[in-house]
Amino acid sequence: MKQKTTEVLRKAKAVRQEGCVTITMNTHRTRPDSLKDPILLKDLLRTTESRLTKDHGPKLAKAIMDKLNAMAEGIDHEHNKESLILFANTDFAAYVKLSVPVTDRITVDDTFATRDIFRALHQEAEYYVLWLNKSEARLFHAFKGKVEEEIRGEFPFRNSVAGSDAAKIVDNRDYTVLVEEFFNRVDKALVKVLNEQPLPVVLATDSRNVDHYNRIADKKEFLKASFNPTHDDLTPHHLIVEAWKAYAPVVESQYNNRTDALEKAVSTGRLVTDHNDIWRALQEGKGGTIFVKQGLFQPAMLNDGHIELLPDSDREKKGAVDDIIDEMIEQNKAFGGDSVFVSSDELDRFNGLALVTRY
Repeated sequence: MKQKTTEVLRKAKAVRQEGCVTITMNTHRTRPDSLKDPILLKDLLRTTESRLTKDHGPKLAKAIMDKLNAMAEGIDHEHNKESLILFANTDFAAYVKLSVPVTDRITVDDTFATRDIFRALHQEAEYYVLWLNKSEARLFHAFKGKVEEEIRGEFPFRNSVAGSDAAKIVDNRDYTVLVEEFFNRVDKALVKVLNEQPLPVVLATDSRNVDHYNRIADKKEFLKASFNPTHDDLTPHHLIVEAWKAYAPVVESQYNNRTDALEKAVSTGRLVTDHNDIWRALQEGKGGTIFVKQGLFQPAMLNDGHIELLPDSDREKKGAVDDIIDEMIEQNKAFGGDSVFVSSDELDRFNGLALVTRY
């Protein structure tokens, strides 16, 4: 069944047992390309069944495939995003749609492959836009300059006091209090959304409202940019386009700061690039930030703490870890570390993988 992305990540990370299947595939938002998505999924399901039967026997294969097939039947491909990930074993089944491209692949291991969810949740180009004036608030989920969805539930939020006769008879000071009380109620609703899926927030409001909102905001650290919309009646599409113009420089600056840290680590001796050295540092809790080339996957054997890298052709070898980098990311996160996924060629000199240690 489809669940919140953060909920799926939390549950999937907690599982460690035989026959954890992760199916990862790119999808399409619009026709006619989206018509290819269910066909690709069926092909991947057939390959999964063959692999499960070969490695784990027909009984376990059937139990897992029943869950996968039932889940696949319920997926609405008319509303796909950039990618789709399915998780299933004998006890758990869930899928998520992500706004980031992935590599089409099947993983069968003792754990689920969660790297792409982690990457999507920490993708600075995914964010909320809070459109706010003194009488109304709307919340949008966006990716770069595109609308993902308008958040419903407590939103849209309307201020029943601002336009009422009661508001007209109070002085300016009291009216400001009424407005800030409205902003406070909006912020409480925003915090509930952030608790479910924490993403940066871009505030779309008159510049005079920014200070008011900053005074009452409970999670100021999520407010990454603000701008004054050119019109009060912007369509969601045009609102998100304007929001991305305001937020894109922030994303670029954050990315540059992270890659600067990579360069500094080279000169200070805190950069580790060998797979075994990285693994040992992570086991000791020394990991800070892992830098990974997007699309890099590395099968391996893990014996007594030593990593033996395998060619892709041996990915299905019995006892092999399907992707040791996914394991590294999880281990690093367990000690409070984070990850940066790099699409440019900056990591090529390190064979696509580097760890900046804490000390």
